[in-house]
Amino acid sequence: MKKSYLRGTWLTLFFAMLFVLLSIGGIQSLYDDGTKSAEVQYKEGKQFQKSSGYTFIKVEALEELDITDDSLKDNQKFYMLQHEHGFVMLKASKEDVKKLIQSNDIPNEKLIDLKDKDIYSRVDAIFERGSKGRKNISPELKEKFKNEPRKVIKFLHEEQKKDVSNDTEYIIEKLITLIMIIIEDYYLEDDSFNEFLIELAYDKRHRQHEDLAFLLEKKHSPKLINRVYDLAVMELDYTKEDEFFNIARKCTYALGYTNTPKAKEKLELLAKNENELIREYAIKQLNRHDFTDKDVEEQD
Repeated sequence: MKKSYLRGTWLTLFFAMLFVLLSIGGIQSLYDDGTKSAEVQYKEGKQFQKSSGYTFIKVEALEELDITDDSLKDNQKFYMLQHEHGFVMLKASKEDVKKLIQSNDIPNEKLIDLKDKDIYSRVDAIFERGSKGRKNISPELKEKFKNEPRKVIKFLHEEQKKDVSNDTEYIIEKLITLIMIIIEDYYLEDDSFNEFLIELAYDKRHRQHEDLAFLLEKKHSPKLINRVYDLAVMELDYTKEDEFFNIARKCTYALGYTNTPKAKEKLELLAKNENELIREYAIKQLNRHDFTDKDVEEQD
């Protein structure tokens, strides 16, 4: 568990937004229909298959959170649970936690490392879907951050700039996932948010550039035309296996939707790219738009 990221009220609340909100109700059940163990069903791939219902996870760590909510009963708290493929947020009592960690002794530390215990569990899940199948946050949490976009952007800037050695890729990818969840029109129109996206787009310490290309497509800002083009042709080692060149494809969509003469110039350059697929993507956008919107000054 990345201890340095799961501490502090702001960061805890931000990461909480990334997680599927789970009911603890099914945690004590280690068998499906009394026949198969949670471990067996987890290894059979029964993980988040539906928009609601139960799922199976391998527990790696558990942290008690300092988040209050009217939905909590007197004996319940929120916990952040790390599993093999990400995180979930639990609403649980101390007795629920004992069943989950398979022990009557709960460590005094807020952060409990469970990686070496091989704990598999069934949990009841309810989650929302955002764009592109992304998990969304509850309306209550979304409203909290809707009212303070500047504070959100400032926080994201500060976290992105941290140099945390081998964990840098981890924190940046979680921040980008967070952005994908909370993104709304009031962020898309904010120049300081543009600056943050630019920094992340040029940052090669993560593997989320396709998500950034999607955000730039959604923004299709005439202030970011050069940046979108740079991302389309950027050489990234980890994308060598992407036979469809999805980053470039989404960048051509962004340029097409921008629909200005400068955007057309960049698409014409991409239409001459040495890669056949990128050429095709660019040509499609050139044929779809008239590029009659006005250019504006590029944002540095």
